[in-house]
Amino acid sequence: MFVPGSRVAVLSCRMLGATVGDGAYLKAALPKEYELITIGQGVTLSEGSELQTWIIEGRILKLRRVHVGSRVYVGEHSIVALGALVGQDTVIMPLSIVPRFHNCKPGSVWTGSPGRELNVDECKSSALLHTLAEHKQLAAAVRGQGPENELWPDLLVTLCLLCLDTFYTAALLMPALLLYLLHPPFATAVQDSDVRLLARFLPVVVYGELLCVVLLLAVVKRLCVARPVRIAPVASLNYLRHRLGARCLKLLIDGVTRGFVESVFIVPLLYHVFGIDIRHGVEVDTCHLGAPDCVVVGEGAMINGGAMVGEPVVLGGRITLQTTVLGRRCFLGSAPNQDSTPQL
Repeated sequence: MFVPGSRVAVLSCRMLGATVGDGAYLKAALPKEYELITIGQGVTLSEGSELQTWIIEGRILKLRRVHVGSRVYVGEHSIVALGALVGQDTVIMPLSIVPRFHNCKPGSVWTGSPGRELNVDECKSSALLHTLAEHKQLAAAVRGQGPENELWPDLLVTLCLLCLDTFYTAALLMPALLLYLLHPPFATAVQDSDVRLLARFLPVVVYGELLCVVLLLAVVKRLCVARPVRIAPVASLNYLRHRLGARCLKLLIDGVTRGFVESVFIVPLLYHVFGIDIRHGVEVDTCHLGAPDCVVVGEGAMINGGAMVGEPVVLGGRITLQTTVLGRRCFLGSAPNQDSTPQL
């Protein structure tokens, strides 16, 4: 899917055969069977969520349609299994699975694996549901204000992300190119395909790539600081800064520098360089910070690999981007999800 989280993603999915309503926010990677997917208006598919259209049982491939009604919110890393019908205004909590061939009645709330419907008392104690309710109230109050149906902000986000990826690739090639132009022995070794001589330059090239990539991403991240907002259109400059900052951090963690940042001692240092508020004694594995500028990690806290922290709430073309605070000596295990706005 091209540029997740933008209207360009919606347009690309429509061109590939999916039925997608207006105002949908697609941050998930959709399956390749686009013609089996129906997504209603104002749907949010959060980071890491999945619509499953196929399964193999008894050496038989089974394909079924998946229908997601209007204004449905699918949380991070949740799965809607094949044949499921999700009614409108349904909320699927993070890390949940909607069972195969199951119908979720409109307005219901599902959680767990396998998923089950929450009762009224359980819904009252859910922090995410309170956040979504507040988000809808604020969105209703500012409806009609600011750009909502304009395509140019999404095209600008797409262009900026493509430029960042281009500069990232250039930073990878820069050390080898400079050596080739400024150091004749390296140019001779390349022309003669002298493997032994090239091996001597390998550490210089590798560490040069790491340095160039980290400097590039740090500069872009410092320039693109997203500010906390209670409610704002997705088509806004603040959202563009948020996407660029999050993309820089993702390239740092998942790109060629992954092995370099795996150390729990180096990651906090790099996060400080990137302008993220991480206090003394923090141990951070390769986690996902949904809004890096809106996350505060207290002294002695530990965040394990695969955790998602501060993922903003997006629903109905509006984004809620607020500060997430992890207190002192807080422990966040592998692959949990901590949405934007709460404090631990």
